[in-house]
Amino acid sequence: EIESRQMKTWNLMAQKVAHDIKSPLTAMMLTLERLQKEYHHRSPEAAPLYDNHVVGIIDRMEALRRMTRNFMKFVDAEELRLVEKDFNAFVQRVSDEISKTVPPDIQLELKLGSALRSVSFDEEQLQEVLENLVANAVNALPDGGKIIFSTQLAHNLLLPPSHGEPLDYIVLEVLDTGIGIPAAIRNRIFEPKFTTSSQGNGLGLAIVKRIVEKHGGHIEVESEEGAGTAFSVYLPMG
Repeated sequence: EIESRQMKTWNLMAQKVAHDIKSPLTAMMLTLERLQKEYHHRSPEAAPLYDNHVVGIIDRMEALRRMTRNFMKFVDAEELRLVEKDFNAFVQRVSDEISKTVPPDIQLELKLGSALRSVSFDEEQLQEVLENLVANAVNALPDGGKIIFSTQLAHNLLLPPSHGEPLDYIVLEVLDTGIGIPAAIRNRIFEPKFTTSSQGNGLGLAIVKRIVEKHGGHIEVESEEGAGTAFSVYLPMG
């Protein structure tokens, strides 16, 4: 009963947040469009430079819009939009986008497995998973380092919530060479509102776990203090 009341509260809050964010974002987008028309008219020679800045602003606004939608899906206010896609192509695209935002002293590397067939997933939500895991990795790399995305197939695994039936999975791993997660808090990192960062809100990894579970998948973490952390996301081939 307590969990039910909490979920209703999250649902109402998500809808309010979505509404409160949507209106100013729409106004900002219209303002940017007017601004673009104005500087293209007044200073066409400088327009390409200004366009680069505007594109960056729009990208961040879209990320905020996507985060709001994913939060609503997190509390079941929206359904998953499952579409069959090439998983490696998806990881490559998201990696290319994320690489533009990570600090210059952090290297992003891809190790994509061969023979991965298409799988059904919600592209926006899994992008949120990758972005949150990378944000977590960046926080663990204060002096720079490496983040590795890898994909592979795993056959006949018995993982929750498979209900006792072995399944085939696509495994997505996000590994960093950072400071690691202390053993004392490892079993709490997916709890909502739990954070060790002064700037964190404690929702990032909770949202990751929720999204993976809504896909019928499973997530695990392995970490060694001073050596790095690896998050493994298992998505059923279905």
